Amino acid sequence: MPIDKITAAQFQQLIQAGITSRNATHDTAYGPIRDIVIDPVASVLAQQNDRARRISLLLSLLNANEFSEADLNAFVYNESMLRLPGAVASATLTFTADLLPSSNLVVPRGFPVATAPDAATGQSITFVTTEEATLIAADAAAGRYSRSSGNTVYEVYELSVPAVSTTVGTLGRVGARRINRPLRPMAGFQKVENQQAAVDGVDPETNDELIERFLLAVVGRQLATKGGVQRFILSSSPSISDVHIVHGDNPFLTRAGSDAGAVDAFIIGSAELQQTDSLTYLGAGQVMSITRPPLLTVTSVRRVSPPVTYTSGVDFEVVFDTSGVAGSTRAVEGVRFLAGGTLPTIGDLISVTYTYNNLVRSVQATANRDENKVIGQDLLVRQGIEVGVTLSARMTVVAGADPNSTRIAVEDALTNFFSSLGLGDDVEASDLQAVVRRISAVDNFVITNLNRATTSGTSTADLVINDNEYARLANVAIT
Repeated sequence: MPIDKITAAQFQQLIQAGITSRNATHDTAYGPIRDIVIDPVASVLAQQNDRARRISLLLSLLNANEFSEADLNAFVYNESMLRLPGAVASATLTFTADLLPSSNLVVPRGFPVATAPDAATGQSITFVTTEEATLIAADAAAGRYSRSSGNTVYEVYELSVPAVSTTVGTLGRVGARRINRPLRPMAGFQKVENQQAAVDGVDPETNDELIERFLLAVVGRQLATKGGVQRFILSSSPSISDVHIVHGDNPFLTRAGSDAGAVDAFIIGSAELQQTDSLTYLGAGQVMSITRPPLLTVTSVRRVSPPVTYTSGVDFEVVFDTSGVAGSTRAVEGVRFLAGGTLPTIGDLISVTYTYNNLVRSVQATANRDENKVIGQDLLVRQGIEVGVTLSARMTVVAGADPNSTRIAVEDALTNFFSSLGLGDDVEASDLQAVVRRISAVDNFVITNLNRATTSGTSTADLVINDNEYARLANVAIT
Protein backbone atom coordinates (compact mmCIF):
# COMPACT_ATOMS: atom_id res chain seq x y z
CA MET A 1 0.00 0.00 0.00
CA PRO A 2 1.20 3.60 -0.57
CA ILE A 3 3.08 5.25 2.30
CA ASP A 4 1.72 8.73 3.04
CA LYS A 5 3.97 11.71 3.62
CA ILE A 6 4.15 12.70 7.34
CA THR A 7 6.03 15.90 8.16
CA ALA A 8 8.06 16.60 11.32
CA ALA A 9 5.32 19.00 12.49
CA GLN A 10 2.71 16.24 12.18
CA PHE A 11 4.94 13.86 14.15
CA GLN A 12 5.31 16.56 16.84
CA GLN A 13 1.53 16.77 17.17
CA LEU A 14 1.22 12.97 17.43
CA ILE A 15 3.91 12.75 20.13
CA GLN A 16 2.36 15.65 22.05
CA ALA A 17 -1.04 13.97 21.93
CA GLY A 18 0.49 10.71 23.14
CA ILE A 19 2.13 12.39 26.15
CA THR A 20 -0.85 14.50 27.19
CA SER A 21 -3.23 11.55 26.87
CA ARG A 22 -1.37 9.94 29.82
CA ASN A 23 -0.93 13.12 31.84
CA ALA A 24 -2.61 16.35 30.77
CA THR A 25 -0.53 18.44 33.20
CA HIS A 26 2.71 17.93 31.22
CA ASP A 27 3.68 21.03 29.27
CA THR A 28 4.42 19.85 25.72
CA ALA A 29 4.34 23.28 24.08
CA TYR A 30 7.44 24.73 25.79
CA GLY A 31 10.26 23.53 27.98
CA PRO A 32 12.37 20.38 28.31
CA ILE A 33 9.73 17.86 27.18
CA ARG A 34 9.45 19.61 23.81
CA ASP A 35 13.18 20.36 23.50
CA ILE A 36 14.52 16.95 24.55
CA VAL A 37 11.74 14.48 23.65
CA ILE A 38 9.31 15.79 21.05
CA ASP A 39 11.37 17.79 18.49
CA PRO A 40 14.37 15.43 18.11
CA VAL A 41 12.19 12.32 17.88
CA ALA A 42 9.85 13.99 15.39
CA SER A 43 12.81 14.98 13.21
CA VAL A 44 14.21 11.43 13.17
CA LEU A 45 10.80 9.92 12.41
CA ALA A 46 10.30 12.38 9.52
CA GLN A 47 13.64 11.31 8.01
CA GLN A 48 12.69 7.66 8.30
CA ASN A 49 9.31 8.40 6.72
CA ASP A 50 11.07 10.02 3.76
CA ARG A 51 13.24 6.92 3.29
CA ALA A 52 10.23 4.62 3.46
CA ARG A 53 8.35 6.81 0.96
CA ARG A 54 11.25 6.58 -1.49
CA ILE A 55 10.83 2.82 -1.48
CA SER A 56 7.06 3.18 -1.86
CA LEU A 57 7.38 5.60 -4.77
CA LEU A 58 10.00 3.42 -6.42
CA LEU A 59 7.72 0.38 -6.24
CA SER A 60 4.89 2.37 -7.83
CA LEU A 61 7.25 4.32 -10.16
CA LEU A 62 5.59 7.63 -9.36
CA ASN A 63 7.41 11.00 -9.27
CA ALA A 64 10.42 10.01 -11.36
CA ASN A 65 12.18 13.28 -10.47
CA GLU A 66 12.52 12.13 -6.83
CA PHE A 67 14.59 9.04 -7.68
CA SER A 68 18.35 8.92 -7.85
CA GLU A 69 19.68 7.29 -11.01
CA ALA A 70 21.42 4.63 -8.90
CA ASP A 71 18.18 3.63 -7.13
CA LEU A 72 16.23 3.39 -10.38
CA ASN A 73 19.04 1.50 -12.13
CA ALA A 74 19.04 -1.09 -9.35
CA PHE A 75 15.25 -1.43 -9.44
CA VAL A 76 14.90 -2.01 -13.20
CA TYR A 77 17.81 -4.45 -13.09
CA ASN A 78 15.28 -6.86 -11.54
CA GLU A 79 13.94 -7.17 -15.11
CA SER A 80 17.47 -7.55 -16.54
CA MET A 81 17.25 -4.01 -17.87
CA LEU A 82 20.03 -1.44 -18.03
CA ARG A 83 19.76 2.30 -18.61
CA LEU A 84 20.51 3.08 -22.26
CA PRO A 85 23.80 5.03 -22.28
CA GLY A 86 22.96 7.18 -25.30
CA ALA A 87 24.63 7.11 -28.69
CA VAL A 88 27.30 9.04 -30.54
CA ALA A 89 26.51 11.09 -33.62
CA SER A 90 27.63 9.91 -37.04
CA ALA A 91 28.66 11.86 -40.12
CA THR A 92 30.27 11.37 -43.50
CA LEU A 93 33.50 13.34 -43.86
CA THR A 94 34.57 14.38 -47.34
CA PHE A 95 38.34 14.72 -47.82
CA THR A 96 39.21 16.89 -50.83
CA ALA A 97 42.34 16.96 -52.99
CA ASP A 98 42.77 19.89 -55.36
CA LEU A 99 45.15 18.05 -57.69
CA LEU A 100 44.97 14.62 -59.32
CA PRO A 101 47.06 12.46 -56.95
CA SER A 102 50.07 10.67 -58.36
CA SER A 103 49.92 8.01 -55.62
CA ASN A 104 47.21 6.56 -53.40
CA LEU A 105 45.98 8.84 -50.61
CA VAL A 106 45.04 7.05 -47.38
CA VAL A 107 42.85 8.29 -44.51
CA PRO A 108 43.50 5.96 -41.56
CA ARG A 109 40.90 4.63 -39.15
CA GLY A 110 40.59 6.92 -36.12
CA PHE A 111 41.65 10.11 -37.95
CA PRO A 112 40.37 13.04 -35.81
CA VAL A 113 38.54 16.05 -37.23
CA ALA A 114 36.91 18.65 -34.98
CA THR A 115 34.49 21.54 -35.18
CA ALA A 116 35.65 25.09 -34.57
CA PRO A 117 35.30 26.12 -30.90
CA ASP A 118 31.90 27.57 -30.06
CA ALA A 119 32.09 31.34 -29.72
CA ALA A 120 30.08 31.37 -26.48
CA THR A 121 31.32 28.26 -24.67
CA GLY A 122 34.61 27.47 -26.39
CA GLN A 123 33.43 23.88 -26.75
CA SER A 124 34.55 21.80 -29.74
CA ILE A 125 33.21 18.41 -30.85
CA THR A 126 35.70 15.86 -32.21
CA PHE A 127 34.83 13.18 -34.76
CA VAL A 128 37.02 10.20 -35.69
CA THR A 129 36.85 8.08 -38.83
CA THR A 130 35.52 4.55 -38.28
CA GLU A 131 37.36 2.84 -41.11
CA GLU A 132 40.40 3.24 -43.31
CA ALA A 133 39.67 4.66 -46.76
CA THR A 134 41.87 5.14 -49.82
CA LEU A 135 41.62 7.50 -52.78
CA ILE A 136 43.20 5.27 -55.43
CA ALA A 137 45.26 7.34 -57.83
CA ALA A 138 44.40 5.18 -60.84
CA ASP A 139 40.66 5.63 -60.22
CA ALA A 140 40.72 9.21 -58.93
CA ALA A 141 39.67 10.70 -62.26
CA ALA A 142 36.37 8.82 -62.07
CA GLY A 143 35.76 10.49 -58.69
CA ARG A 144 36.28 14.01 -60.01
CA TYR A 145 33.74 16.66 -59.00
CA SER A 146 33.09 20.16 -60.21
CA ARG A 147 32.98 22.83 -57.54
CA SER A 148 32.39 26.58 -57.89
CA SER A 149 33.64 29.60 -55.98
CA GLY A 150 32.08 32.79 -57.23
CA ASN A 151 32.42 32.74 -61.00
CA THR A 152 35.25 30.19 -60.93
CA VAL A 153 34.59 26.49 -61.60
CA TYR A 154 37.33 24.04 -60.64
CA GLU A 155 37.83 20.27 -60.42
CA VAL A 156 38.50 18.45 -57.14
CA TYR A 157 38.96 14.83 -56.11
CA GLU A 158 36.95 13.63 -53.13
CA LEU A 159 37.00 10.69 -50.72
CA SER A 160 34.03 10.04 -48.39
CA VAL A 161 34.78 8.41 -45.02
CA PRO A 162 32.26 7.58 -42.24
CA ALA A 163 33.00 9.05 -38.81
CA VAL A 164 31.50 9.19 -35.31
CA SER A 165 31.75 11.75 -32.52
CA THR A 166 33.79 11.07 -29.43
CA THR A 167 31.05 12.68 -27.33
CA VAL A 168 27.83 10.84 -26.52
CA GLY A 169 24.59 12.77 -26.94
CA THR A 170 22.81 15.37 -29.02
CA LEU A 171 25.81 17.74 -28.82
CA GLY A 172 27.24 15.73 -31.71
CA ARG A 173 24.39 16.70 -34.06
CA VAL A 174 26.37 19.51 -35.64
CA GLY A 175 25.35 21.21 -38.86
CA ALA A 176 26.73 20.74 -42.36
CA ARG A 177 30.34 21.89 -43.01
CA ARG A 178 31.07 22.40 -39.31
CA ILE A 179 33.41 19.41 -38.94
CA ASN A 180 36.30 21.01 -40.80
CA ARG A 181 39.32 21.24 -38.48
CA PRO A 182 41.72 18.29 -38.94
CA LEU A 183 43.72 17.52 -35.80
CA ARG A 184 46.50 15.75 -37.73
CA PRO A 185 48.28 16.51 -41.02
CA MET A 186 46.35 15.37 -44.13
CA ALA A 187 48.92 14.15 -46.63
CA GLY A 188 47.66 14.94 -50.13
CA PHE A 189 44.33 16.43 -49.03
CA GLN A 190 43.73 20.16 -48.73
CA LYS A 191 40.32 20.18 -47.08
CA VAL A 192 37.89 18.09 -45.04
CA GLU A 193 34.29 18.78 -44.03
CA ASN A 194 30.91 17.13 -43.53
CA GLN A 195 28.72 18.07 -46.49
CA GLN A 196 25.60 17.01 -44.57
CA ALA A 197 24.60 17.51 -40.93
CA ALA A 198 25.68 14.90 -38.39
CA VAL A 199 22.87 12.65 -37.15
CA ASP A 200 22.02 10.00 -34.55
CA GLY A 201 23.46 11.61 -31.42
CA VAL A 202 21.22 10.53 -28.53
CA ASP A 203 21.42 11.64 -24.90
CA PRO A 204 21.55 9.03 -22.10
CA GLU A 205 18.13 7.70 -21.11
CA THR A 206 16.30 9.86 -18.56
CA ASN A 207 14.42 8.49 -15.55
CA ASP A 208 11.08 9.09 -17.30
CA GLU A 209 12.22 7.24 -20.43
CA LEU A 210 13.65 4.36 -18.43
CA ILE A 211 10.42 3.99 -16.44
CA GLU A 212 8.35 3.98 -19.64
CA ARG A 213 10.53 1.22 -21.10
CA PHE A 214 10.41 -0.73 -17.82
CA LEU A 215 6.61 -0.64 -17.69
CA LEU A 216 6.50 -1.76 -21.31
CA ALA A 217 8.79 -4.66 -20.38
CA VAL A 218 6.39 -5.70 -17.62
CA VAL A 219 3.36 -5.53 -19.93
CA GLY A 220 4.89 -7.26 -22.93
CA ARG A 221 7.61 -9.90 -22.66
CA GLN A 222 7.04 -12.10 -25.70
CA LEU A 223 7.75 -11.20 -29.31
CA ALA A 224 4.45 -12.85 -30.16
CA THR A 225 2.62 -9.94 -28.47
CA LYS A 226 2.30 -6.31 -29.52
CA GLY A 227 3.90 -5.12 -26.28
CA GLY A 228 6.71 -7.61 -26.73
CA VAL A 229 7.48 -6.31 -30.23
CA GLN A 230 7.45 -2.72 -28.94
CA ARG A 231 9.86 -3.60 -26.17
CA PHE A 232 12.13 -5.49 -28.55
CA ILE A 233 12.28 -2.61 -31.05
CA LEU A 234 12.87 0.11 -28.44
CA SER A 235 15.57 -1.94 -26.72
CA SER A 236 17.38 -2.70 -29.96
CA SER A 237 18.83 0.82 -30.37
CA PRO A 238 18.98 4.05 -28.32
CA SER A 239 18.49 5.98 -31.59
CA ILE A 240 14.84 4.90 -31.78
CA SER A 241 12.66 7.50 -30.06
CA ASP A 242 9.25 5.97 -30.81
CA VAL A 243 7.66 2.86 -32.35
CA HIS A 244 4.12 2.03 -33.47
CA ILE A 245 3.00 -1.53 -34.25
CA VAL A 246 0.30 -2.26 -36.84
CA HIS A 247 -1.16 -5.73 -37.44
CA GLY A 248 -4.40 -7.54 -38.22
CA ASP A 249 -6.96 -5.36 -40.01
CA ASN A 250 -5.17 -2.07 -39.31
CA PRO A 251 -5.64 0.15 -42.41
CA PHE A 252 -1.94 1.04 -42.47
CA LEU A 253 -0.99 -2.63 -42.93
CA THR A 254 -1.46 -2.60 -46.70
CA ARG A 255 0.55 -5.80 -47.30
CA ALA A 256 -1.68 -7.97 -45.10
CA GLY A 257 -3.45 -9.51 -48.09
CA SER A 258 -0.24 -10.86 -49.64
CA ASP A 259 2.08 -11.47 -46.66
CA ALA A 260 0.83 -14.01 -44.13
CA GLY A 261 1.38 -13.00 -40.51
CA ALA A 262 2.36 -9.45 -41.48
CA VAL A 263 3.32 -7.13 -38.61
CA ASP A 264 4.78 -3.70 -39.39
CA ALA A 265 6.83 -1.72 -36.86
CA PHE A 266 7.05 1.98 -37.78
CA ILE A 267 9.91 3.78 -36.03
CA ILE A 268 11.26 7.29 -35.55
CA GLY A 269 15.02 7.24 -35.87
CA SER A 270 17.74 7.32 -38.47
CA ALA A 271 21.35 6.32 -38.93
CA GLU A 272 22.36 7.92 -42.22
CA LEU A 273 25.19 6.22 -44.07
CA GLN A 274 26.51 6.85 -47.55
CA GLN A 275 26.93 4.14 -50.18
CA THR A 276 28.05 4.07 -53.81
CA ASP A 277 26.60 1.36 -56.08
CA SER A 278 27.82 0.51 -59.57
CA LEU A 279 24.66 -0.26 -61.55
CA THR A 280 24.16 -1.29 -65.16
CA TYR A 281 22.05 1.03 -67.31
CA LEU A 282 19.19 -0.94 -68.91
CA GLY A 283 17.37 1.82 -70.76
CA ALA A 284 15.21 4.93 -70.24
CA GLY A 285 12.33 4.42 -67.82
CA GLN A 286 13.91 1.36 -66.16
CA VAL A 287 14.45 1.61 -62.40
CA MET A 288 18.06 1.03 -61.39
CA SER A 289 17.60 -0.32 -57.85
CA ILE A 290 20.04 0.47 -55.06
CA THR A 291 21.41 -2.35 -52.91
CA ARG A 292 20.75 -0.86 -49.47
CA PRO A 293 17.21 0.45 -49.02
CA PRO A 294 15.50 2.34 -47.49
CA LEU A 295 16.73 5.27 -49.55
CA LEU A 296 16.98 8.76 -48.04
CA THR A 297 18.70 10.94 -50.66
CA VAL A 298 20.67 10.55 -53.88
CA THR A 299 23.92 12.56 -53.86
CA SER A 300 25.22 11.99 -57.38
CA VAL A 301 24.68 9.89 -60.51
CA ARG A 302 27.69 9.53 -62.84
CA ARG A 303 28.83 7.37 -65.71
CA VAL A 304 32.12 5.73 -64.79
CA SER A 305 33.80 5.75 -68.20
CA PRO A 306 34.01 8.10 -69.94
CA PRO A 307 33.05 10.28 -66.93
CA VAL A 308 29.69 12.06 -67.21
CA THR A 309 27.73 13.61 -64.32
CA TYR A 310 23.93 13.60 -64.72
CA THR A 311 21.44 16.18 -63.41
CA SER A 312 18.47 15.24 -61.22
CA GLY A 313 15.13 16.25 -62.71
CA VAL A 314 16.66 16.68 -66.15
CA ASP A 315 18.50 13.46 -66.91
CA PHE A 316 17.10 11.23 -64.16
CA GLU A 317 14.60 11.10 -61.31
CA VAL A 318 14.79 9.52 -57.87
CA VAL A 319 12.32 6.67 -57.35
CA PHE A 320 10.95 5.96 -53.86
CA ASP A 321 8.88 2.88 -53.07
CA THR A 322 5.19 3.67 -52.45
CA SER A 323 3.99 0.13 -51.83
CA GLY A 324 3.24 -1.64 -48.55
CA VAL A 325 6.96 -2.21 -47.91
CA ALA A 326 8.06 1.43 -48.35
CA GLY A 327 10.66 2.58 -45.84
CA SER A 328 11.96 -0.94 -45.23
CA THR A 329 14.76 -3.21 -46.38
CA ARG A 330 12.33 -4.71 -48.93
CA ALA A 331 11.70 -1.40 -50.68
CA VAL A 332 12.56 -1.20 -54.38
CA GLU A 333 14.12 2.24 -54.82
CA GLY A 334 16.77 3.92 -56.93
CA VAL A 335 17.02 6.14 -60.00
CA ARG A 336 15.33 6.16 -63.39
CA PHE A 337 16.69 7.94 -66.48
CA LEU A 338 14.30 10.24 -68.33
CA ALA A 339 13.74 9.96 -72.06
CA GLY A 340 14.20 13.69 -72.63
CA GLY A 341 17.57 14.02 -70.92
CA THR A 342 21.14 12.94 -71.59
CA LEU A 343 21.14 9.14 -71.71
CA PRO A 344 23.96 6.65 -71.24
CA THR A 345 24.47 3.75 -73.63
CA ILE A 346 22.70 0.54 -72.63
CA GLY A 347 25.18 -1.55 -70.68
CA ASP A 348 27.13 1.45 -69.33
CA LEU A 349 28.23 1.26 -65.71
CA ILE A 350 26.54 4.00 -63.65
CA SER A 351 27.89 5.09 -60.26
CA VAL A 352 25.07 6.07 -57.88
CA THR A 353 26.03 7.68 -54.55
CA TYR A 354 23.23 7.89 -51.98
CA THR A 355 22.42 7.91 -48.28
CA TYR A 356 20.27 5.24 -46.66
CA ASN A 357 18.76 4.56 -43.23
CA ASN A 358 21.08 2.00 -41.67
CA LEU A 359 19.06 2.01 -38.43
CA VAL A 360 16.15 0.28 -40.18
CA ARG A 361 18.55 -2.25 -41.66
CA SER A 362 20.31 -3.04 -38.37
CA VAL A 363 17.06 -3.47 -36.40
CA GLN A 364 15.61 -5.65 -39.16
CA ALA A 365 18.77 -7.79 -39.14
CA THR A 366 18.38 -8.28 -35.38
CA ALA A 367 14.70 -9.21 -35.80
CA ASN A 368 15.64 -11.76 -38.47
CA ARG A 369 17.93 -13.73 -36.16
CA ASP A 370 16.68 -17.22 -35.45
CA GLU A 371 16.44 -16.58 -31.68
CA ASN A 372 14.13 -13.59 -32.29
CA LYS A 373 11.85 -15.03 -34.95
CA VAL A 374 8.27 -15.98 -34.08
CA ILE A 375 6.61 -18.75 -36.07
CA GLY A 376 3.80 -17.32 -38.22
CA GLN A 377 4.91 -13.72 -37.74
CA ASP A 378 6.40 -11.64 -40.58
CA LEU A 379 7.86 -8.63 -38.76
CA LEU A 380 8.92 -5.75 -41.00
CA VAL A 381 10.68 -2.67 -39.62
CA ARG A 382 9.76 0.53 -41.49
CA GLN A 383 10.76 4.15 -41.05
CA GLY A 384 7.87 6.36 -39.99
CA ILE A 385 6.62 8.93 -42.48
CA GLU A 386 7.82 12.43 -41.65
CA VAL A 387 5.13 15.08 -42.17
CA GLY A 388 6.55 18.54 -42.79
CA VAL A 389 4.45 21.26 -41.17
CA THR A 390 4.28 24.89 -42.27
CA LEU A 391 3.53 27.39 -39.51
CA SER A 392 2.92 31.12 -39.94
CA ALA A 393 2.01 33.54 -37.17
CA ARG A 394 1.87 37.20 -36.16
CA MET A 395 3.57 38.04 -32.89
CA THR A 396 3.54 41.09 -30.64
CA VAL A 397 6.30 41.51 -28.05
CA VAL A 398 6.04 43.31 -24.72
CA ALA A 399 7.38 46.83 -24.46
CA GLY A 400 11.14 46.93 -24.22
CA ALA A 401 11.72 43.41 -25.56
CA ASP A 402 13.89 42.85 -28.62
CA PRO A 403 11.68 41.55 -31.45
CA ASN A 404 14.45 39.68 -33.28
CA SER A 405 15.77 37.77 -30.25
CA THR A 406 12.19 37.01 -29.17
CA ARG A 407 11.38 35.63 -32.62
CA ILE A 408 14.47 33.40 -32.49
CA ALA A 409 13.48 32.15 -29.01
CA VAL A 410 9.96 31.37 -30.24
CA GLU A 411 11.25 29.54 -33.32
CA ASP A 412 13.64 27.47 -31.18
CA ALA A 413 10.85 26.61 -28.72
CA LEU A 414 8.53 25.53 -31.54
CA THR A 415 11.26 23.46 -33.20
CA ASN A 416 11.98 21.67 -29.91
CA PHE A 417 8.27 21.03 -29.41
CA PHE A 418 7.89 19.44 -32.83
CA SER A 419 11.03 17.36 -32.26
CA SER A 420 9.36 15.82 -29.20
CA LEU A 421 6.26 14.65 -31.09
CA GLY A 422 5.93 10.91 -31.65
CA LEU A 423 4.11 8.73 -34.12
CA GLY A 424 0.43 9.64 -34.37
CA ASP A 425 0.73 12.78 -32.21
CA ASP A 426 -1.64 15.43 -33.57
CA VAL A 427 -0.51 19.05 -33.89
CA GLU A 428 -2.91 21.19 -31.87
CA ALA A 429 -2.91 24.97 -31.97
CA SER A 430 -3.54 25.14 -28.21
CA ASP A 431 -0.32 23.22 -27.55
CA LEU A 432 1.62 25.60 -29.79
CA GLN A 433 0.13 28.57 -27.95
CA ALA A 434 1.14 27.04 -24.60
CA VAL A 435 4.74 26.62 -25.79
CA VAL A 436 5.00 30.21 -27.01
CA ARG A 437 3.26 31.71 -23.96
CA ARG A 438 6.03 30.38 -21.71
CA ILE A 439 8.34 33.00 -23.25
CA SER A 440 7.84 36.13 -21.14
CA ALA A 441 8.69 38.58 -23.94
CA VAL A 442 5.68 37.45 -26.02
CA ASP A 443 2.61 39.65 -25.60
CA ASN A 444 0.39 38.12 -28.31
CA PHE A 445 0.70 35.23 -30.76
CA VAL A 446 -1.81 34.69 -33.56
CA ILE A 447 -1.47 31.63 -35.81
CA THR A 448 -2.35 32.52 -39.40
CA ASN A 449 -1.49 29.19 -41.07
CA LEU A 450 -0.99 25.67 -39.72
CA ASN A 451 -0.81 23.14 -42.52
CA ARG A 452 1.03 20.22 -44.02
CA ALA A 453 3.86 21.50 -46.19
CA THR A 454 2.49 19.53 -49.15
CA THR A 455 -0.98 21.12 -48.84
CA SER A 456 -1.73 24.40 -50.60
CA GLY A 457 -3.84 27.15 -49.10
CA THR A 458 -4.08 28.29 -45.50
CA SER A 459 -5.71 26.77 -42.44
CA THR A 460 -5.61 27.27 -38.68
CA ALA A 461 -7.30 23.98 -37.74
CA ASP A 462 -5.51 21.29 -35.72
CA LEU A 463 -3.52 18.83 -37.85
CA VAL A 464 -4.47 15.16 -37.62
CA ILE A 465 -1.39 12.93 -37.88
CA ASN A 466 -1.77 9.26 -38.81
CA ASP A 467 -0.38 6.51 -36.60
CA ASN A 468 2.48 5.81 -39.04
CA GLU A 469 3.41 9.51 -39.35
CA TYR A 470 5.20 12.04 -37.18
CA ALA A 471 5.14 15.81 -37.50
CA ARG A 472 8.23 17.99 -37.83
CA LEU A 473 8.45 21.73 -38.42
CA ALA A 474 9.40 22.27 -42.07
CA ASN A 475 8.96 26.02 -42.27
CA VAL A 476 8.12 28.74 -39.75
CA ALA A 477 7.39 32.36 -40.66
CA ILE A 478 6.79 34.76 -37.77
CA THR A 479 6.13 38.45 -38.35
